[in-house]
Amino acid sequence: MPIHHLTVGDLSCTVLNDTQTPFVYDPATTDLVGVTWDEIRAALDALGQGNTGIDAMNCLLIQHGGTNLLVDSGLGDSSRSHLLASLAEAGLTANDIDIIFLSHFHGDHTGGLVNEAGEVVFPNAHYYAAEIEWDTWLPRSPWPQMSAERTDQFKEGFAPLKDRFTFIEPGYELLPGVTVVDARGHSPGHYLVHVHSGDEQLLYLSDTLLRLPQFAHPNWHIVFDVDKEKSVKMRKAILQRAADEHILLQVYHLPFPGLGYVEQIGEDAYSWHPLA
Repeated sequence: MPIHHLTVGDLSCTVLNDTQTPFVYDPATTDLVGVTWDEIRAALDALGQGNTGIDAMNCLLIQHGGTNLLVDSGLGDSSRSHLLASLAEAGLTANDIDIIFLSHFHGDHTGGLVNEAGEVVFPNAHYYAAEIEWDTWLPRSPWPQMSAERTDQFKEGFAPLKDRFTFIEPGYELLPGVTVVDARGHSPGHYLVHVHSGDEQLLYLSDTLLRLPQFAHPNWHIVFDVDKEKSVKMRKAILQRAADEHILLQVYHLPFPGLGYVEQIGEDAYSWHPLA
């Protein structure tokens, strides 16, 4: 299964792919909202993008001092998820994961925590997330990117894990050099992870943006953005920082491994330069 290993100073990082799903750009099914199809098509043409794209789910493993930290858990769909196989490729099993950080509680980031038999997948892990994510999503069904049936089944296994959660705020240090960054908007407690060691940095973007045209058009919304105005504000600020500081980014939903840099090309406009 696809994995991509890199180091950030003294920290070992591995991108673990969970899914790679082709999709068709289509005016009837696009998840970009508040923008016309002609504008979307023009943006895709400017990128040299055809009629198809890849929606990936790329989790992040961070290792330091014998501790294994997993950032997000993928979809947990037995028909197409392979996070555990990717983890095995990295030389680990689910039992080896010590810490799980959840950027938010949408189903394509949490689904891998409880399998379709209702069993907890990472039995030795302690969990970190924003408390507002728990308070917002636990009473609801369905969760975004999860069917109502799967949500209800998932929550039966997930709800008892609350005693193993630490609820945190931006600035919290998960490991030395691994801190939580505020990106609320896409979800009420949407947080990122900033990895920094020496003069090297990696910023895990989670769902700050999902589609390639959003780099040049960060004011364009995704249908799943809960607070669209705040999402835009956060997206612009984070892309500006990444461009100014030349920070390596990992974007959860871009084709594996989702790693690259951004360059500012205009006011609130950026280009994406994936790692070769």
